[in-house]
Amino acid sequence: MRLRRRPLAAACTFLAVLAALLALAPHQPDAVMVVVTGRALPAGTVLTAADVGARSIPAEAVPQGAMLQADQAVGATLAAPLTAGSILTDASVAAGERLARPGFVVVALPLPSSAIAALVKPGAVLDLLGTDGGTLAAE
Repeated sequence: MRLRRRPLAAACTFLAVLAALLALAPHQPDAVMVVVTGRALPAGTVLTAADVGARSIPAEAVPQGAMLQADQAVGATLAAPLTAGSILTDASVAAGERLARPGFVVVALPLPSSAIAALVKPGAVLDLLGTDGGTLAAE
């Protein structure tokens, strides 16, 4: 017994220190995977699988309406610009009838230049002119 006393004491000390460290370690909160933007995106962007990713965050930090799966976001249109890593929620995207408010019409218009696209911001009032110079639609 005398020969085994020191190794036995060392093993007991090691187990006691390990148990104390495990007991004092901070508790890891439950995590939830949410859908986030992979890069900064402007308003009006139609989301693709390349635009979104997933991030694990604590369950208590998940915002209401957060998207939990990427297929919920793919094909939706951003209602406002988002920075990289922003959590996507139901309020940050619009799809289908939610794109147009009552009394408004949503029309996709190809823009010939990115300089023109930079002038058009969400909420801007636009007049739509035909190629003959006549006004097709006005606010």
